[in-house]
Amino acid sequence: MKLLTFSVILAWLTMPPCMAADDMLSKADVSRMFSTSFTQWSLDLKESQEMGEAKIAVDGTYQWTLITITRIGTRKTTPIYSQGALKRPSKVSISIQETLRESERTQKLTDDQLLSIVSDLQRNMLPEFSVTTVIDLVGGVSQYHFTIFEAGRYPHMDLAAQQTNGCWQQCIRR
Repeated sequence: MKLLTFSVILAWLTMPPCMAADDMLSKADVSRMFSTSFTQWSLDLKESQEMGEAKIAVDGTYQWTLITITRIGTRKTTPIYSQGALKRPSKVSISIQETLRESERTQKLTDDQLLSIVSDLQRNMLPEFSVTTVIDLVGGVSQYHFTIFEAGRYPHMDLAAQQTNGCWQQCIRR
């Protein structure tokens, strides 16, 4: 059953993100991520890598990243666990590095268009989650960085996401 759930998450993670906010981050899949223990996450990642569906990167004891390649670029998903709190992650980080072709399209978007995407992402995840976003357009390769928190767990992050519509610290970097 867990492998089936992981397969659904993997399918979502390998979907090409479109400019529509609900396509970039699925609320249902983020919810599943927050209900996955570190033990299950690490087992599923190992199995996925063995099957050739994805790669994994390990950064520290409890930070295992799922790396998937899509037609638009590379997606990295990292639920953040800590010692003594391995039943569910404290937050989930998702980064999307676009291909040069996709980056060219993204680079042409105005700041207002990008801010609209960020605001839509934040709004679509409420009330269960808060999202902070950074869009890095420096160097010709576009990257989206999302940090997702369960609402209420870190009230200061909920407030920051609400006050900035998800745009974390001048979120568009050109």
